Amino acid sequence: METKTKTEKVFMTIRETARTGILSEHNLRLRQKQGKLPCIMCGNKCMVNYPMLVELLEKESKTAYQVEQTETTSGIRPTMSL
Repeated sequence: METKTKTEKVFMTIRETARTGILSEHNLRLRQKQGKLPCIMCGNKCMVNYPMLVELLEKESKTAYQVEQTETTSGIRPTMSL
């Protein structure tokens, strides 16, 4: 007997993606305008690649955590050169 598994949607609209709770609709739209959202355009509708978005956010989170750890261990904040 086969068991049916719930298939996860790969592409969702911005509104559907926001309903998952991962980011707000406003934040998703800002990222789309900045070109930082893994999506494709279908006419005027933006279809977000949800698995890629999750992966992207995990990478951003790890990078931010590593930067925070190096700042707290060194005791000196890195300065920006002009």
